[in-house]
Amino acid sequence: MSSTLSSPKTRPDALSPSLRNPSRRILAVVAALAWIVAGAGAAPGGVQGDDCASPLSAQLGDNAFDTSEFTNSALPVDGGDCGDIGALGQDIWFSHTFVSDGLVKVSTCDPDSFFTGLMVYDATGGCGSLDFVVSSGFVDFDEDCQGGHSENYFVATAGTEYLIRVGGADPDEGGPGTLNLSFTPQPNPCDCDPGDSQCPTEFVAVNAFPIPGSIEMATDGIYAIWWDGDFDHAADTQAMFSRLNQVRANSLNQLGMKDPPNPGQCLYYNVYIHQGPDDEFPNGWANGQGTDPYCRPYLTLPVGAHLDENNLDHEGFHIFQYSADSPGLVPEDAGWYIESSAQWYAATQIPGEDNAFIEAGAIIGNPHLALWHSFSNEAPGDPLDWLHQVRQYGLHTLLFYLTDIRGVESSFLTELFYNGTPRTPQEELSFRIGAPAYRRLFADWAAENTAGLIYLTPGQVERALAEVENVGDPNNFNPYVADVTASDLEGGWTFTPCPELPCHRPRSWAYNAIRIANETSGAFTFQLVGDLLGSDGALSRFEGRVVLMEPDGPRIESMTRTGGQNFTHTTFVDADVSEVFVVVVTTPEHYLGNQTYGYTLQGGFDPNAVPSMIFQDGFESGDTARWSVTQ
Repeated sequence: MSSTLSSPKTRPDALSPSLRNPSRRILAVVAALAWIVAGAGAAPGGVQGDDCASPLSAQLGDNAFDTSEFTNSALPVDGGDCGDIGALGQDIWFSHTFVSDGLVKVSTCDPDSFFTGLMVYDATGGCGSLDFVVSSGFVDFDEDCQGGHSENYFVATAGTEYLIRVGGADPDEGGPGTLNLSFTPQPNPCDCDPGDSQCPTEFVAVNAFPIPGSIEMATDGIYAIWWDGDFDHAADTQAMFSRLNQVRANSLNQLGMKDPPNPGQCLYYNVYIHQGPDDEFPNGWANGQGTDPYCRPYLTLPVGAHLDENNLDHEGFHIFQYSADSPGLVPEDAGWYIESSAQWYAATQIPGEDNAFIEAGAIIGNPHLALWHSFSNEAPGDPLDWLHQVRQYGLHTLLFYLTDIRGVESSFLTELFYNGTPRTPQEELSFRIGAPAYRRLFADWAAENTAGLIYLTPGQVERALAEVENVGDPNNFNPYVADVTASDLEGGWTFTPCPELPCHRPRSWAYNAIRIANETSGAFTFQLVGDLLGSDGALSRFEGRVVLMEPDGPRIESMTRTGGQNFTHTTFVDADVSEVFVVVVTTPEHYLGNQTYGYTLQGGFDPNAVPSMIFQDGFESGDTARWSVTQ
């Protein structure tokens, strides 16, 4: 289920006007005109190719160069999807116009050269309005090249001038090198009138991982599926295409997601079926999305998982997260949402199947953890076992609860990838749903978790608990911070959570559950007093719920806020109520980190009370919400 989401970056179709330097452009034009009139072979900087205005003509094949005397261009460096491509120091400019449409490979492979970066532009608008096409940083997968050469592909349009800019990794890095252009003529699907009956309906296939033996491929939609020719997966591709095409249709048409960059560059999105050590593909491939050496996403599926529909839904959803550009996705504490939302999407496609919520046990096993607890943002001392490391997958239970149980719009969960929000996903959910409503929903979810994951089917709950038993560490399963009996509360009982397990204070957007075993009728009274500040100084915010495990199903009651972070609640139970849970929920206006929130819970139990006494006190007359939940 692992996947990689590229850090959101800006990949401009054209350089922003704010990034251009008008005075420099005018000087370049004047100097270039002087160079032409003089009939000289030098550019404005004194050496042809030193600037955009005077590129060298590149030929197909090898083009030797030496940038030892070249200067740094003032035009900005932007690696697009490749991110950091270096400074492009002492850069050199080449130009080439292709006579037909086709696939271009551009490379600086030269074992005697320096570390390079490169950018390719469509020069139709001139140096003042260059359109970004593709870039490359430092790749080192070819032993015949220098350790950090640059290499990429793009689909060229006949008659269009392309500028290729090559420079060093550092501002003062240059020297001798080689630019190689190779070209394969073929139709360009991006250069076509959609109304033309001869317009190609396919993209261009480029295998980013050549292997020594034969390789097979099939295409459909935006996808190219590849496999080692020593194996036969041709019959598998129809089912794979069907599922992946459906994920794309749902993502784009219903959920406000976007395509990965591949089809926008006229290239197929590559999916590889791999056999582990038995095929020629790179060792170490697992199950998930990565970024290939050419800065494009691709998907690897181990044999077996390649036909699992739930797996295709999950990993397929990652494809449409890849181009996400909202700044709020950058912080480490936002990472949980990448997996949670993909797992949510997959679960919504099989809502009644037992395997839809396998990781749910990780949520009830350590509910004190922050909502955004994920792979690498744990607090010091947090275990690194299954119960902690798969939590972000199990949080699809929250997203499912919001959409399928409580009616929140599904698009609220997915539009945040592309709506430009600076807020983290956890804060954006609160913003979109509305903070008061979201707090109530989160507390209700916590209560229903505590009541036995009662919004799931019995088969799903059984399957989730079996997974905990099979792979979880029982020493790290801590569903309750206190476990007492009703008789313990007679005469008064006080509980304060501690900094460490098993009575750990809840973190932000988390909860504690206190279990009370019961065998007799009577009245419970509770008073909850929350600390004003968290351990790192954030303003606290609490919600409280009481869960009564009745014979016909759980009943959940809301504690009454009496002011600030103080709550009170009184409820009557019959002897057949086997358990009572108090659920203390933190919902602060704070969405990062691992700070904790202290509180004091006082409880009492009166076995001589009768129901009429409770209602006369007014605790349940209207201030307290009560509802029953049955399967």
